[in-house]
Amino acid sequence: LPVILSFAFRKTYTDAALLAAVISALIMLSWFNRPLISALFVSASLIALGISVLQNSYRMAFIDELTGIPARRALQNKFSTLGKKYSLAMCDIDHFKQFNDTYGHDVGDQVLRMVAAKLAKVSGGGKAYRYGGEEFVVLTLAENDEDALHLAERLRYKTFFSDFESGIKITLSCGVAKRGKDESFANLLQRADANLYQAKKNGRDQIIFK
Repeated sequence: LPVILSFAFRKTYTDAALLAAVISALIMLSWFNRPLISALFVSASLIALGISVLQNSYRMAFIDELTGIPARRALQNKFSTLGKKYSLAMCDIDHFKQFNDTYGHDVGDQVLRMVAAKLAKVSGGGKAYRYGGEEFVVLTLAENDEDALHLAERLRYKTFFSDFESGIKITLSCGVAKRGKDESFANLLQRADANLYQAKKNGRDQIIFK
């Protein structure tokens, strides 16, 4: 019963594997006198647990634990599967340190989760990643500069009009860069970061795309 309840409420890979193992054990005990039943269901249990280990290892490596969106390592791996045309927006939560200093780290974590959820749901084909700290990268296969810029504007709009807590204003600064011919991913990230720095320097709550 505890295993069933755990799976019903948490629905993690580990819970699913443990539930599969319990079911296999019950079936094995019920049909113990039949040929190969023990070997078959012991193997099934081991396979389920093995898949759980692999899934958990993947989440630890590629999914950001706090926000639940892909992490920097997942972004780096994604690069090898991309074509020649894509853009990215590097976004930073403005004055994030003040959230932690004024309201505490728990509220800061809530802000990060909320912003990540909004970025992950933006329309226009973008894919959000947590790059580190209060920085996020949104990757898009936008065909032209206008589409990439509109995507970044939607990122800021969705975040600014999010309901969080009364009196707390959340804004983003974004640096957008479109991949040049034969440009490396590292260089593209560097250009987007430079544009983000310029947006912060110019007063925040804005987009720089050049």
